Amino acid sequence: MDGLVDAAPAVPRRLFYRLCLVCLRRGIALTAALLGASAVLSLAGQALAADGFGAADAAALVLFTLPTLWIAWSAGHALLGFLGRRLGWTPAGLAAPQPRAPIHTRTAILMPVYEEAPAAWGANLQAMGEELSALGLAGQFDLFVLSDTRRDDVAVEEEEMRSRLAARLPMAVHYRRRQDNTGKKAGNIADFCRRWASRYDHLLVLDADSLMSGTTVAQLVRAMQANPQAGLIQTAPRLARRHSLFARLQQFSAALMSPIAATGQALWQGRDGNFWGHNAIIRSRAWAECAHLPRLSGEAPWGGHILSHDFVEAALLRRSGWEIWMLPELGSSWEETPPSLLDHLARDRRWCQGNLQHLRVLGWPKLHPVSRIHLMLGIATYAIAPLWLALVIGGALLGLTDALALDPFLAAGALMASGTLLFAPKLLALLDTLLDRTRRRGMGGAFSVILSTLAETLLTVLLAPAVLFFHARFLIELVAGRDSGWGRQQRDEADQRWGELLAWHRWHLAGAALLTALAFLTATPGMVLWLMLPAVGWASGPLLAWATAHPRVAAATRWLFRTPDERFVPETIRRAEALLQRLRQEDQPSLLPTGLPATLSARRVAA
Repeated sequence: MDGLVDAAPAVPRRLFYRLCLVCLRRGIALTAALLGASAVLSLAGQALAADGFGAADAAALVLFTLPTLWIAWSAGHALLGFLGRRLGWTPAGLAAPQPRAPIHTRTAILMPVYEEAPAAWGANLQAMGEELSALGLAGQFDLFVLSDTRRDDVAVEEEEMRSRLAARLPMAVHYRRRQDNTGKKAGNIADFCRRWASRYDHLLVLDADSLMSGTTVAQLVRAMQANPQAGLIQTAPRLARRHSLFARLQQFSAALMSPIAATGQALWQGRDGNFWGHNAIIRSRAWAECAHLPRLSGEAPWGGHILSHDFVEAALLRRSGWEIWMLPELGSSWEETPPSLLDHLARDRRWCQGNLQHLRVLGWPKLHPVSRIHLMLGIATYAIAPLWLALVIGGALLGLTDALALDPFLAAGALMASGTLLFAPKLLALLDTLLDRTRRRGMGGAFSVILSTLAETLLTVLLAPAVLFFHARFLIELVAGRDSGWGRQQRDEADQRWGELLAWHRWHLAGAALLTALAFLTATPGMVLWLMLPAVGWASGPLLAWATAHPRVAAATRWLFRTPDERFVPETIRRAEALLQRLRQEDQPSLLPTGLPATLSARRVAA
């Protein structure tokens, strides 16, 4: 009897400890961020107040504050992730899946496609299906190809691919093409849920470029079985399988940064997680009950269907009490990165519009506070670009009129402190990699990791002004009412045409000329440096975009930016690549969509 009395408060006590642990971890990240931001802003305020603190000084400080808070939060987040990895912390309250626990549920694996190359997604699905079959789990999974393709000839090839998969895999393979693609990917999955989700316990949502090992898929299912309150569990996909310099730059950066970034996010968000739209498992009952996306009033770009639907779906699940977790320790989950800067920006244009639509979601009732934070962080990703641009141009103009007099030593201190915050996540990630023998070897050894990090930092610094300029341009276009639409994604690597590159970067080149002229007019060493850094980035934009996409440049730099998935190729990737080559060689008509717009023209339509 005494034992029963003592055991009764166990669950509330465990819940209390879990909440305290989550609050402590959030406090670590937030305190580090606030301390870093306070140091930078204190120095900046003192530098601006050298000759008194007027309206121009206040405006400059406001413009400087929001980007500083953004980079400070990134630094605090990274510090938490670094500590978590070094000390072995795991998300508080999540029951770890047992590797050998029996799977007694059924899962639908969903592959939404929109005029994608059938050979590519077919190879990925076959590799995943074969591994699940080898684990003896084929009976617990069905594959669904959910097509929104508009072209009949491409749809025929998709159906042919479904037939091949059905003949080669010991599991059901279904294909459904919608006649009306309302809501795009989110609408496609919602339509599936209305019709078939009740037959399955879980949905494993992929993108057309997603690849996961059978073991990882099985562990996601076991994690759902072990955590009945979990509505969604997200993996941390790695970037892999692309070969252009731009893609390899992105892949290396992700291999370096993702471990501490994903760990930090998993630790501070706890059960109040987020959804990235793919490579995640969802409880079908929770999704069917809670994740119905409304259509925003008005027309696009601010109204209509929500483009960045994943953040909103996660917020709706959390509002209904379902837990959302991230499992960063689950490896063998991959996606591909756009092959060039222009393809990356074309995708960013759609993400920018989708994230800015979240301004209309923030006010929805009963959303969890952390869900609102996720939405605000997504908005800030793009909203800081015009602030940065205004800070550069406004600072130069005020410098010309002597309305902004800075203490040179304090200003230098503020910039150095800001730079420390900016690069702190990369330094922590580099240290974490050097301390991890397996990852260090996978990335070519200590010397290769350090050299590649320096090269990646240099290229990122040069590319950043152009990317921020484009983000500012995207926001202006949204205010002007321009809708990004939803075009086919360019996944294949191709050369860049100089005419198209110059057309894309024409405003950057004009801006570089303007900043250079302002730098000569100010003749102040600090202001010259302030203006010439973005000017160099803008002026070199077309050359960098061409070089980072050109195959010869990629071949010449193969010794840089090594990743573990490239040096020690996982069996899942190896099998998917072999299947892709075999599918392309089979005696079928081209499995790539034909008659599509030229590569860069397609990008221009999307962007």
